[in-house]
Amino acid sequence: STLTPWGHCARALVRGKRGPHAEGAAEPEEENDLFLVLARLSPEETLLDLCGVHNLTKSSGVDESAPVRIDGRYFFSTALDGTITGIHALDLSGTDPASLHEFSRLERRQLSISQWQETGSSRGIRKDSFLFRTTDSDTSIEWQHPIRVRIAKARAAIDPATLAVVEGAEFIDLHPFEIGKPQAIIQWSVDRVRSIPWIGAEKLQWLKAVAMSGQTLAETFLPKKTEAETATDIQNELGSIASLGTAAPPDKELGWPPAPIPPFFKSAMAGEGTWIPLDKDPFVRPHPGRPSPFVTSYIRTDKEKPDTRIYVTMWDPRQIAIHMEAGTVEPTSASGAAGPGAVPRKREVLKRMVAGFNGGFQAIHGEYGMQAQGVLYLPPKPFAATVMELRDGTNAMGSWPRAADIPSDILSFRQNMTALVEKGKLNPWGRTWWGGTPETWADRIHTTRSGICRTRENRFGYFWGDKISHEVLGLAMIQAGCDYGMHLDMNPGLAGFEFYRFDDADGITPLGRELQKDWEYEAIYKPFPELFVRSRRMVRGMGHMNFPQYMQRVARDFFYLTERALLPPDNTPSLMETSEPGEGEWQSKGLAQGGFPYAFAKTRLQVAAGVWVSVLKVDPKYAEYTRQKPEEALLVFAGTHGAGRASAKGQVSIAANQFVLDTDTTAPIFLGKDVEAAASWLSTDADGMLVWLESEGAPIKREAAEKLNTRLGCTTWLALPEGKALLGATPLTSAPLAKKADGVAYFVRREGPSGRSYFPDTEFVPWSVWQPLQSKRVRYFPKKEK
Repeated sequence: STLTPWGHCARALVRGKRGPHAEGAAEPEEENDLFLVLARLSPEETLLDLCGVHNLTKSSGVDESAPVRIDGRYFFSTALDGTITGIHALDLSGTDPASLHEFSRLERRQLSISQWQETGSSRGIRKDSFLFRTTDSDTSIEWQHPIRVRIAKARAAIDPATLAVVEGAEFIDLHPFEIGKPQAIIQWSVDRVRSIPWIGAEKLQWLKAVAMSGQTLAETFLPKKTEAETATDIQNELGSIASLGTAAPPDKELGWPPAPIPPFFKSAMAGEGTWIPLDKDPFVRPHPGRPSPFVTSYIRTDKEKPDTRIYVTMWDPRQIAIHMEAGTVEPTSASGAAGPGAVPRKREVLKRMVAGFNGGFQAIHGEYGMQAQGVLYLPPKPFAATVMELRDGTNAMGSWPRAADIPSDILSFRQNMTALVEKGKLNPWGRTWWGGTPETWADRIHTTRSGICRTRENRFGYFWGDKISHEVLGLAMIQAGCDYGMHLDMNPGLAGFEFYRFDDADGITPLGRELQKDWEYEAIYKPFPELFVRSRRMVRGMGHMNFPQYMQRVARDFFYLTERALLPPDNTPSLMETSEPGEGEWQSKGLAQGGFPYAFAKTRLQVAAGVWVSVLKVDPKYAEYTRQKPEEALLVFAGTHGAGRASAKGQVSIAANQFVLDTDTTAPIFLGKDVEAAASWLSTDADGMLVWLESEGAPIKREAAEKLNTRLGCTTWLALPEGKALLGATPLTSAPLAKKADGVAYFVRREGPSGRSYFPDTEFVPWSVWQPLQSKRVRYFPKKEK
């Protein structure tokens, strides 16, 4: 322990275990944590009494070592069954006020109170983590300057003054200390009350249950709303999106949009179950040539209160990808690592971000598993409902099996309770507790609830309703065609969905009307002043949140959605001062595609007045290269200078669903030459798509190819002197293919990232089997057998 003066008390860092009666300490094999003990001493430094005890690590799965003081910070390691997993640094001076410049005065006050409750200091304590990418029983640490680490044969070093990895950065992941903005005042207050020792989580659950039940009971005596009053409420909650029209009937070729939701009651209200496409919504970026990836509607499934509605936003997972991120506080991880609490602050990510929504319960309510971008915060729990992001970009849902191993193809996952809907059935696991009440309480609480589902057609949807039960939420999922549904977070201020649109600030189109600030937002995005952001809530009634929530750094975990890079792209401006009709407009329909999303897109551009070049883009996510001539090729490139030519100048191959230029692979697809003019030029863009330029007359000169490739977002390119492309049975240009092409590349259709079921063989087991396993406090990994 280390004693330092602290007001009328002294501070000591103490390594120890929580007592058997401490909240959450239910198992005898509890590992050591680090505690900050505030003690009052006599002048002779005799212990008189305790001012407070604060657990600074709260890691359920790893064992903390005794702290070592170096350069004003306290360093310690974490170990799993004796194997060191990482190093952590504590700075007792706490938060730098300069880092809170984006916080309002109220948010700063909230943060000070939270930090005082958690650490005994209004400035809190800073904690930075260095997690080892690989672990080995033969690991040692030298606590000196710099801190030296030996992991088997690997070597690494950390500068304790700057917290920089000065050697062996490939072996260590740095998780810097981040502060997320506090929740809205109501939910923040609930968490602060829960943190009061003599109240705690269980008593607060009882208080909430009584209050919510009383509210639900009182509402039964209120006069029921008429259908006209309900219609007015719906119109107000949908706001301007109600005027966007209705979606076209389902297109068999596209597999989208979904069919309307059939009414739950005998008669439907106006617009009920009818999908509204969002391609004309100014808060959603449009993409001409593709169907709107989002549709929204509402459905009523509460027999006792037919005026209650659940709002649904459905998206096409072939066009939209789900990601998840850990908050700066939640989930409280088993390893001691904290999440970043924000969407990656990268321009290329933000430009594709289209939405964000709430995650699951706090760790205190079940410690359900979470992994984000390969970093494990809480291990998976058996039979828990799970949303996944696979390494190939596919999103999936399923119930985790009894085994705790994480398959190698899973990049990220988030769990919450058991499935609310599975195989189209409501609550097949027989769960009686759905949050908001003590587990012994008969759960009939009507409050704000949210959920996510996968339909039978492998589409995904977010569901939100106010003053609803879990049954009403599950029935809405079933009515919308969901095969698998998962209950997410609940209560006002914790559940919500927001759309985002990031555009270049110098090219934003004015909204053309007054901004409705109660549910709409637009401004320059401060971290990237060159970007302008628009955001709106899914419906106007989603209140009590720090809107816009998911473009900020937040304390709790969340999901966010991004657009996949798809064809056709946005139109390409002409190189000429004036463009010809249709110039630079990309076309995908009518080409041999083999399905949707499109694998190819083409357009025409001038490189000089009247000198035209045909341009073809190929998406490797949906066009698969094959060396053997297939029965039916969607695309053929001739004159590719097949692999192995010594005279080649650069090469192209496929890696991780992207075309890669100038690689060291021994099996390239294309090999180019160093010439001043060529019939075709080949390049790759920032999305990893192949860009093919083909002359419609004289060979394309290098200078012209460079200008055009630059306009198309490419940085390097290859020349193919005799290259020609054949789409299906049609040449890209009027020029015929050479009878004896020097190298041929064939492309056929492939299945790209989309949506799917995962763990389909997990069998239903009774409550007596799954409940004890889910109630058990987690460890970072299962305990190794000795």
